[in-house]
Amino acid sequence: MKKRIAVCVYTTNAAEVIRAFEIASAIDRLHHDDVVITFFTYRGNLPGGKKRTVDYEHLIQGFDVIYFGGSDVVVDDAMWQAFRQAEFNRDGIFPPPYDICATIYLRAVIDTLAEYQPDVLLYGLFPEVSLAAAIQGWKSVSFSAIERNSYMDWLSQNSDTLAKLGVQPNGGLEHKNPWAVIQNAAVECGLNLKDPHDFMNAICPSRTALCDFECFYDEKKLAPGVTIVGPIISSITNSSSLTIQQIEVFLESEKIDNHDTSHIKLLFSMGSTGKAPMFVECLKALNNATPGEFQSVVLVPACLHGSDLVNEILATAEHNKDILIVKDFVPVRPILSLVDVFICHGGQLSVQCGLAAGLPIVGVPTQADQCFNLQNVEVCNAGLCILPVDWKEKRIREALRRVGNTPSYKREALKLQHEFFRDSRGAEKVASLVYNCSLE
Repeated sequence: MKKRIAVCVYTTNAAEVIRAFEIASAIDRLHHDDVVITFFTYRGNLPGGKKRTVDYEHLIQGFDVIYFGGSDVVVDDAMWQAFRQAEFNRDGIFPPPYDICATIYLRAVIDTLAEYQPDVLLYGLFPEVSLAAAIQGWKSVSFSAIERNSYMDWLSQNSDTLAKLGVQPNGGLEHKNPWAVIQNAAVECGLNLKDPHDFMNAICPSRTALCDFECFYDEKKLAPGVTIVGPIISSITNSSSLTIQQIEVFLESEKIDNHDTSHIKLLFSMGSTGKAPMFVECLKALNNATPGEFQSVVLVPACLHGSDLVNEILATAEHNKDILIVKDFVPVRPILSLVDVFICHGGQLSVQCGLAAGLPIVGVPTQADQCFNLQNVEVCNAGLCILPVDWKEKRIREALRRVGNTPSYKREALKLQHEFFRDSRGAEKVASLVYNCSLE
């Protein structure tokens, strides 16, 4: 009988969807005759058939998708925006309106998966699925962006940096449990939790695949059951889309507005979770630069399309011949090979794509995990991490000149690119973990 693999992912997070798809594709390639792979997520349509503003379900191609709770459970735009603000929200990691529906959501996950009867659950950042596995006793493999022990150590050593970010490691709840909302829902749904302080250990997966550069971690400090598999990014390295063709033409043009060709070519992307003030400040830095100094492709996050603040600067930047504004979703890897420096928000997938292309990075983190990623880059001398308080027009241009014109940044980025291609079978490694777990 074929093993049933349930791949669970939030489709509002592009990085999670891309990693999940790459792993599922690897499982299918290696064990096609022995497995059935199905994706699970919350419904991507709002009541009335309207699509969520940000949803990446379209990246899941060739696999069936089942929605938790059928048509009754929806993560709408308001819920998604609340999650985006959770790290800054004094109501904890799971903010309103989640607190009033946590039990409903968790039961929907349990009931839907119970009907499927998985042999293994595969998931990334999906607390409800880890809880469902713990409650039901299902085997599970988590593909993790950051290793918990290393990250907690980093948090404890960087309180000043976190304060400048406006991030409070305990969700802003001093002397309280930031996981209380989901923990209470789990107990209500059947989690046998003898000691409330042991909640995180109780929901640990059977295996954890750490999808990051090995050089960023001390393997001796990793938690039990953690295997470093290396970065997992999109396998799409070229594209024939009209938008990509337009970008190629723009970047390969020999001259810009009759200026010389000594400009620094840039790609500016803030992934799927960009914040308006940081996006606007960087676009102002590019728009107000000396003509011909930079040649910039700017990818506008879907979550910012409705921002008046963003649209105001876009209306001006669209007339700048040194800037190409792109509002469509496009894969970044085909573009990265054409530029000199990558500007990003520090999301792990963005950072890994940049380093896989051998590009130095200039980044601004707005969340703790993004700061963790960018500081790792800076420690390796492959780029600069600039905190939001310092993310100003002049400082941004200075950083871009420094990184773009200093060969050592490129040289160190190329070393990380070498590590990526040396250990570029991350998806296959996770596929083996999942399949072997299904046989246990």
